[in-house]
Amino acid sequence: MRLALTIDPLQDGDLLFAQQLGVQQIMADIARWDAPSLAAACNRVEQASLHLAGIENLPVQAYACAIKGEQGRNDEIAQVCELLRRMGQAGISLVGYRWALSGPAPLPADGQARGGASGTLYPKGAPPSSAESEGGPERQWQNLAYFLHVVLPAAEEAGVRLAYQPSLATLAAPGLLRHGEDLERLFQLAPSSFHGLDMDHGLLALAGEDPGTIIRRWGGQGRILAAQVRSLRATDGSYGEGFLDEDRKGLFRALHAYREAGFTGPLRPAPSPRMVGDTPWGHKGYAFSIGYLRAMLQAMG
Repeated sequence: MRLALTIDPLQDGDLLFAQQLGVQQIMADIARWDAPSLAAACNRVEQASLHLAGIENLPVQAYACAIKGEQGRNDEIAQVCELLRRMGQAGISLVGYRWALSGPAPLPADGQARGGASGTLYPKGAPPSSAESEGGPERQWQNLAYFLHVVLPAAEEAGVRLAYQPSLATLAAPGLLRHGEDLERLFQLAPSSFHGLDMDHGLLALAGEDPGTIIRRWGGQGRILAAQVRSLRATDGSYGEGFLDEDRKGLFRALHAYREAGFTGPLRPAPSPRMVGDTPWGHKGYAFSIGYLRAMLQAMG
């Protein structure tokens, strides 16, 4: 495992922050996907003596018709393949992707986290859009199969691995990968070694799964390409953010499972509650999370 942080590598302040926290890898959050911008992201991370592990995720709106199975998806898929080629030419070897256009709209929860920190609540049971729900989950699986059938060969040719990212939308409404057994179907659907998972064991735990079992199984097969950690708790009608140490036993077990599975990819924190005087992005929260993760990894030896 390598401590990582998701930042915009074209922002000097973000790179300095990552350096000061002592992270080893960067997952890039970028707005521009043209070849010069991708090359600039690589160069700036390298100049900062950091390693660019990959890009956080493909812009989901770039393949919205593919998700919905609507007319125009072939043009979108061709554009995604072009983005992958540009990534490969720039030397970027990993990118996440999602298969949901929208999730529950987050709600601010000022003062609701520990010590009066400002957290975020995600409502349960938010219905999917009519386009996403049409045909039900089976239609979503068919659309995903169509997408991967074309995109994965392009990813292999470009040398770019695709990492599926579960999201809170999968918990809030019927959809793909709500449970661990869905991963079996996903990897049967796309058995390429260039296809894997951006693991979020907190989401699986909320879905009632045993994260350690899933991590050991799929991590041992090299399917976990990246991981992010968070502390989520179920409340009446919503899911709430907490600080990482509020789930220290679960996190410690998950980190041991990652190590036992031989996971060596980027491990990064998801957003946490914002402390007093924090920035809108949450610099203090990220600093706490990185420090806590480093301490746990050191305690594991």
